[in-house]
Amino acid sequence: MGEHGSYKSSMVRAIASSFSKNVLILSKTCSTPEKIRAAVEAVAEPLTWRVGAAADGSPSPVSLADDLEANLVAGVDVAYRERGNAVNVTFEVDLERFDFARDKSTANKALAKWLAEGFEKPVIVSRRLSAFLKQVTPEDEVNDVMGKPERVRALLGIKPPHINKRAYLVGADVALLDEVTSNPRLVASLHTALNEGTVNFEGLGEAQVRPYLIAAAANPENRNYKTNIGIKNYASLDRFSFSALTTAPPAEEVAGGPGSIEEALRELERKPPVPVSILAKARRDTASVRIPEGALSWVDALLNAMDSCYFSTSTSKRAEKKSSPFLREHDCNLCVYKSTCMASMGAVSTTRAKIAIKEGAQALAYLDGESEVKQRHVVEAALVALPHRVNWSREMLDESGGDVYECTKTLLQRFYTLFTTKQVRDGLAKIASAGPGEISDVLAEVGDHHLLRSVADARSVYLQHHGKASSDAETMSDSQGQGSSEAQAAEEAQNGRGV
Repeated sequence: MGEHGSYKSSMVRAIASSFSKNVLILSKTCSTPEKIRAAVEAVAEPLTWRVGAAADGSPSPVSLADDLEANLVAGVDVAYRERGNAVNVTFEVDLERFDFARDKSTANKALAKWLAEGFEKPVIVSRRLSAFLKQVTPEDEVNDVMGKPERVRALLGIKPPHINKRAYLVGADVALLDEVTSNPRLVASLHTALNEGTVNFEGLGEAQVRPYLIAAAANPENRNYKTNIGIKNYASLDRFSFSALTTAPPAEEVAGGPGSIEEALRELERKPPVPVSILAKARRDTASVRIPEGALSWVDALLNAMDSCYFSTSTSKRAEKKSSPFLREHDCNLCVYKSTCMASMGAVSTTRAKIAIKEGAQALAYLDGESEVKQRHVVEAALVALPHRVNWSREMLDESGGDVYECTKTLLQRFYTLFTTKQVRDGLAKIASAGPGEISDVLAEVGDHHLLRSVADARSVYLQHHGKASSDAETMSDSQGQGSSEAQAAEEAQNGRGV
């Protein structure tokens, strides 16, 4: 998110140019549809080989041939080019994405198979990652962005129906959709792409979408921008793991001399790219970074509180159960829970926010060379996982001048102040020790305290499903003992580290 002229597209292009991949190019000229199909099947089989369990080279039960023929497989671009009465079929395979290329003997077996099938001698080339950058408009059709279907038989000749992926999002390694919120149809298609990793092309099937990075850009919450971040669907933004704030550089840094932004970007593009296999390995290794017990318990408490509304006035009966803050249509200032309510600052759906903070903390710890997540990593992850996915209250936006990153820092500071009070510490201890038949008594003791009530409700639901078994709620009070690390985390949040 950022103002115009803040080099969003240039930065994404620079990311793509910083990495390279090895691409295997296979080619064969075919004179009939049957021969085209045979060529596709010859390529598809080795792509399903797995080193180790299937090191003997036997294909997996699921054949890729149908999807490969229609050019629906991620990591492979299939091009059909007419040559007189024949068709040249070219397969470009990203070797990082397929297991057969990781083992020399398996790769040699695949090579021998393709040569025996009459393919031209395979070639391996190194390329920088491809970037798809699109300024989205309300008039854009989904196929203008995702991929171009070729399915009219009269125009295909002997070529099979397929999609063209080159220069479209489905075939890109890195993608940026600028002003994405201006096109609701495209946003709806992005839902499936980000959730399921697929895009449906009618009559052809579902194309796999596996870029190394998908980014979107939007302007900040501000009346001066017609496509700003306020005009959006929160369910859509929730699909993006993290967000960053961009600002336009000072005028003296713009012109292309030494020290300018343009010169810095050109210098980056002149450097030799790093093999993308390093990125792939880092992603695999990040998952092994350990998360100490209780390290995310305050995150659970915060997210539960921001996803719970108990609106009640001093003259009304207390709400018997929580409702969604996204549905609220009332003045939170009238609520008896106002002083301890996180949802009055902003509402958030818990699931993807928790996953993003967890995985972000692991990634930050990995980059710091740590084998275990520290509290500072959790805070830094929250600072980039929450800004774009929270439905901030008008009061918070006005207070911060529309800066959702300032909103996030304020949220964490206020939450920390509340979370570390004696009342909350004692309340969490009671909630953690309560059994299935005791939680209602604890709820009665909590009184008009929004944070404690939301934690108690979450504990009650847990006990209904798991009985007396331990849960994150039991580690929540233990995490209060991490006083020094929590204090350090709060201080870092106040200083804005990680934004």
